[in-house]
Amino acid sequence: MRTGSEGSAPAGRLCGPQRVEVQTEMDGCAALLLATLWGGVILGQPNLGRPAAWATSPEDKLAYCLIRDGSQEIYVLGAQDAVPRRVTYTPATERKPSWSPDGTELAYASDIGGQWDLYIITEDGTQQWQLTDDPADDIDPDWSPDGELIVFQSMRAGHWQVYTIRADGTDEQRLTFDDLDDGAPAWSPDGNQIVFHSYNGGHSDLWTMDASGEGPCQLTADPDDEGSPDWSPRGDQIVYMAGLPPKWDVWVIGTDGNNERQLTTDPAGDGTPCWSPDGSRIAFQSDRHGTWEILVMDARGGDATVATEGVEVAWWGPPPTHPAAPQ
Repeated sequence: MRTGSEGSAPAGRLCGPQRVEVQTEMDGCAALLLATLWGGVILGQPNLGRPAAWATSPEDKLAYCLIRDGSQEIYVLGAQDAVPRRVTYTPATERKPSWSPDGTELAYASDIGGQWDLYIITEDGTQQWQLTDDPADDIDPDWSPDGELIVFQSMRAGHWQVYTIRADGTDEQRLTFDDLDDGAPAWSPDGNQIVFHSYNGGHSDLWTMDASGEGPCQLTADPDDEGSPDWSPRGDQIVYMAGLPPKWDVWVIGTDGNNERQLTTDPAGDGTPCWSPDGSRIAFQSDRHGTWEILVMDARGGDATVATEGVEVAWWGPPPTHPAAPQ
């Protein structure tokens, strides 16, 4: 793993032990999501990134991707709304919306220009502008907690690497300089670190780095693949998917690489997990009932409740405030 300046980056360090499988048994029932309204079609199995998503803003508005009329578009639903409101209207595919911290704008990826670029749109859909314009694909944006930066993955180097760009479209920076793919970046709640997955060891492992790209730290080292990480709101854990296709499970690990625990053990595929804003629940995608749907469980594991069908990946954004991690 090399990050920072090309050719001069420090070697990464392994932060934690290899996985030890622990099956959790927890009482309690996971609560339903804010609404059960999706009726689109599923695109396919989970992958190690986030091909589509939905997020909650600080004002309890949901943004999600849904296929209707032949294209995948972004919809928004307020907690008090009876019906969802469509935000984007294109013949293209939109994916993985990420709310700005103030809940007024959404960053997302679209292939409207023939390749994947990043865009920003106001939550009411009235104003939209293109953030990146590069012949290579840019996908999977994630807004920094202070609203200043957007981290994303791009093919500009000929393979997937992690970059940041200011929310006004300036000061693009490459953060990783690996020979193989890096992707699915996500901010820590204090904005000081980024978690991502990397294939630099021959399979996908989880790494963290400073927001500048320095200080790489390998969290997982396992023959299976790990991906689609999401930082807990308290900043002390990372949830992710692990396994080999088509069998995936949801795992959680401490940000120091310790206390790795398996949360799901179903024979089906469980993947692309994300935290609720208060950190008490985890949503994930599963085909355990014969079709892809979103399930929700207690953050400690246990029984999962079917939240909705028809959405490929669930995505809960950060809460309006970020409580400090426990001492």
